[in-house]
Amino acid sequence: MKRHVMMLSIVLAMCGVSMPVCAGVAQGSLVMMYRGGTQPIEMVQKGDFLKSGNGTSIMVQEKFVSPGDEETIVFISTQLGTMLMVTLDQPVITPSGIITAQALRQGDTILTTTGSDTIAFITYGQSELEIYDLQLQCTNQSQANSCSFSANGILVGGFEF
Repeated sequence: MKRHVMMLSIVLAMCGVSMPVCAGVAQGSLVMMYRGGTQPIEMVQKGDFLKSGNGTSIMVQEKFVSPGDEETIVFISTQLGTMLMVTLDQPVITPSGIITAQALRQGDTILTTTGSDTIAFITYGQSELEIYDLQLQCTNQSQANSCSFSANGILVGGFEF
């Protein structure tokens, strides 16, 4: 649990309150929409509703895009074959709470839209894919899943600045 609190403190210190979001998901990641289906994160627009980790709707307040080559990317691969690329400071939802991607380790359990999965492989590198940051309007931040969304089936997000 200390690892989670420490990483949250680091993210908040790095981001500062003035920045809306300072984490991101790579281009091509499929995001679950509230009304059903998925679409690539690059197609998500301000005002769209995503399905949160607990099934409620969360509205996209803003969308920020940055070149991928400016960020270190975490490449996550799970035992069930799911793959996701995110920035180091992208929050990921685990059974014990929110943790940043850089704190994840092989063997850690993460939450998914179907329950949970185990990280089989994790590595760091660069990517030329664009990175998308979503600022979300969350209604109930007391539960980690209420301010999370699905990217390639993995629950990410969890912070609202």
